[in-house]
Amino acid sequence: MIRLVTTVRIDRWLTAARIYKSRTLAQEAVRAGHVELNGRSAAPSTPVKVGDHVEARAPRGLFGADV
Repeated sequence: MIRLVTTVRIDRWLTAARIYKSRTLAQEAVRAGHVELNGRSAAPSTPVKVGDHVEARAPRGLFGADV
């Protein structure tokens, strides 16, 4: 049976999008308040879904993306 995933944790998404080099760095950034999901602070376990807007202050600068 095929199971479609409609959401993913924000820390995993940030790592998969290569905004942060590791999931640990992504979790630390989220906890420090450097990541916003739809204009609000997020926890590392916050789910991201299609249509969301992510903004992150990464070591390479400000990053924004629509999922």
